[in-house]
Amino acid sequence: MRPILSMIGSAQHQLAKWLIGILEPVRELYGTECVRDSFTFASEMRNLNLPDSEVFLSSFDISSLFTNVPLQETIDICANALYGGKLAPPSMPRKVFVELLQAATCSVEFSFNDVIYIQIDGISMGSPLGPILANIFVGFYEVELLSQRVSVKPLLYRRYVDDTFVIFRNEIDCDQFLIHLNSLHPALLFTIEKERNNSLSFLDVLVEKHDTNKFETSIFRKPTFTGQYLRWNSFSPRRRKINLIGTLVHRALMICSGNKLNSELDNIRKILLDNGYPEHVINRGIERKVTHFNAEKSTEPTERTTKDVYIHLPWIGPISTRFEKQLISAVNKCYDTVKTNVIFTTTQLLPATRKDVLPALQQSNVVYEFKCHCDCGYVGRTSKRLQERINQHVPRFIRTRSVKSSPLTHPLKIDAEQSKAINSAIGKHLLDNPACAKNYRDDRFRILGKGRSHFHLCALESTFIKIHQPRLCQQKEFVYHLKIVH
Repeated sequence: MRPILSMIGSAQHQLAKWLIGILEPVRELYGTECVRDSFTFASEMRNLNLPDSEVFLSSFDISSLFTNVPLQETIDICANALYGGKLAPPSMPRKVFVELLQAATCSVEFSFNDVIYIQIDGISMGSPLGPILANIFVGFYEVELLSQRVSVKPLLYRRYVDDTFVIFRNEIDCDQFLIHLNSLHPALLFTIEKERNNSLSFLDVLVEKHDTNKFETSIFRKPTFTGQYLRWNSFSPRRRKINLIGTLVHRALMICSGNKLNSELDNIRKILLDNGYPEHVINRGIERKVTHFNAEKSTEPTERTTKDVYIHLPWIGPISTRFEKQLISAVNKCYDTVKTNVIFTTTQLLPATRKDVLPALQQSNVVYEFKCHCDCGYVGRTSKRLQERINQHVPRFIRTRSVKSSPLTHPLKIDAEQSKAINSAIGKHLLDNPACAKNYRDDRFRILGKGRSHFHLCALESTFIKIHQPRLCQQKEFVYHLKIVH
């Protein structure tokens, strides 16, 4: 299975984003054959001149690249490039850099079906470090292969993460090169797609070759493409719909060859008409975008005299458009150097559901409350998972068996954890009150707050003890009374 997770808000997210800037020189070192986007790829193919009279087009795809990237080996590749090569090393020692990369990759925790997992190898899809580490790992062996004196070398080799576009002299060279690719590393398994009818797709670009060894490019859409875009009668700003027309036309202008452009513009017209767009609006939007694209831009740098200011407003219909005009007019009267940009936002009709939410008992760095059957309470804090802390509070024989109304007897064998539980304030209370022990459940624990640091956690605990005044926290009264600022 491929773990696809969101790291936003996790402890490793900001660290991973910061490490991307440090790893960028390594990516450039091993990314000489990479393409930035489909626009640059299409431009390169249109201007490509190959000496051979006949060529063969092919593309290679790496199966499940992200989850198969060996983390420790990739970390070593990055460290060797930064600290043992031509690149300028970071200000931190190599050992610290390796530990930070390991913390942002090998220590990522996530939940699935109420079970906590740790990502020990491979890269989770959704991690900020995923694309750059995958690029570095593949690029390292890619440079090694292309620099070797192999019997078969491609005429053109371009890669975008796990997709590769390659041109050979003939199909035999293509098959032999695939064997070399699959021998690079056990984690890299390449599959191949060959040209059909002198054409082959790469990303969203369809490349067609001609007898003159010239290449034409056009927009490629998968068979599953439905043609559904933002409909004209949808409840959204008119400006957003007009911008959709400009976006589709700009993509066609950047990718399509000259003799493919008109057919693509006709295709865009048909798609937008099917989405309810008026024909005159479509034609005006296409004409405006084409005119602006072909206009000669001044090469002399112009000094900006205004500052862009962005304001987010809710979209509630035409009244939002009228308010936007009034707001811009008022700002222009007061501030000559400000350019106001209004961005409309819409709320979801149905609340979004959060998948695989971390269960309460598995959360850490929390302040918790225990509410007993007899209304006695306890407030505490823990940097561990709450379930581990509960195990330290409540003896196992109370959690695992039903307790009769008769006084409880201690088990014959008591380990260190059970001894700590028996001596805790909650454990003593349950042992002294069989009725409370009989009615014990884990859901009598609840989370009151989460702490950002040890100091914040202590301050939260002190505050909640002061507010709730739990009877079972008498031993903490003097210590935490000094920490409350009146």
